Amino acid sequence: MKKALGCSAQVVLLLVAAALIAVPLACVATATAPMHSPQLVEQYLCPANTRLEADWYRASWNHPGEKTLSVTCEDAQGKIFPMRPQDSEFWLGAT
Repeated sequence: MKKALGCSAQVVLLLVAAALIAVPLACVATATAPMHSPQLVEQYLCPANTRLEADWYRASWNHPGEKTLSVTCEDAQGKIFPMRPQDSEFWLGAT
């Protein structure tokens, strides 16, 4: 009896199926990482000698169970600083 698919074809099929699952998940994880770990973008958003402070709060416009992210740059004394300006050179996708 002849096999329909050889062993190497099954491995290739398994790898393709794994890639079709893994690639979209990796893209979503990369796109949403700053929401879950705002400190990842601290060096790009905050001036030197400040740290990124993130706070989730419930605003009047939020639906039940939903929260809004507030991000500020603070120094060691708690003084709030404006974030660095973001221009087309900062965002690679901007044209």
